[in-house]
Amino acid sequence: MEEGYYEINQMRKNYPVKVVPHENIVNDGAYVAQHWHRSVESVLARGDGFKLWVNGITRTMGDLDLAIINHGEFHSFMAFQGENQTGCSILISYTFLKELNPGIDLAWFEISGRKEVGDRLRSVMMRIRETYRQEGEWYNLMIRSSAYELIYLLFTECMLDKDSSHIKSMKSGEIYKEIVNYIDKHYNENLKLSDVAGHFGYNPDYFSKSFKNYIGEGFLVHLRKLRLYNARKQLMFTDKSILEVALDTGFSDSKAFIRDFKAFYGTTPLKYRKENQQRG
Repeated sequence: MEEGYYEINQMRKNYPVKVVPHENIVNDGAYVAQHWHRSVESVLARGDGFKLWVNGITRTMGDLDLAIINHGEFHSFMAFQGENQTGCSILISYTFLKELNPGIDLAWFEISGRKEVGDRLRSVMMRIRETYRQEGEWYNLMIRSSAYELIYLLFTECMLDKDSSHIKSMKSGEIYKEIVNYIDKHYNENLKLSDVAGHFGYNPDYFSKSFKNYIGEGFLVHLRKLRLYNARKQLMFTDKSILEVALDTGFSDSKAFIRDFKAFYGTTPLKYRKENQQRG
């Protein structure tokens, strides 16, 4: 997935949801970059846990924790604690929700504090996940049935009117969508914090503090992670040399690339390629 991207979720023809088992994220590098979409996303953690970043706030998701990502919210999945990830994310079509409730843009979803509601949400989400993984006969009908139950719970137990704090949070997110998109387009260049700050009309010191407060990590850490994320994809899907991958993704030389890659992924680029290379 591209950093800072707007994700278009193609739902299956027979039902208005997209199911993402969290083990798929672990297998794809244990990281989902900052992105946003119009879908409403229900998140259930199960297993070792991870960190969920939404509009500037990082939350540690432990076993059986629930979260809702509202349409348009800027978010990221990161810091998965292990390979025992049996939770899932379920994205519900914005268009479908809009048909059910034309006022959906003025609505906000939050997890109800009532235990019985949380238990029902967990139950239906795990049912959807297991049905999706097993792909038995007519499984799409079962998912569709369970998806309607999930949507019913969201509308009846989790929907609120959007207030000023939600609007303020969304405005901050809109600004940083532009900033992160800019970094995404220029990450493979000799990009400096002062370049980005100047492009958006900020004082570098103010921008540095603001960036860290909102994104949850410093500019250089974020830039390095983005470069490594894209380098990893080149290692998997191309035959470029280690030096070519390093230079293509913004590293000054192969030595710096190998050092940072090993620190982040726990192995060298060459070993990673041998174990994970895929060909189209």
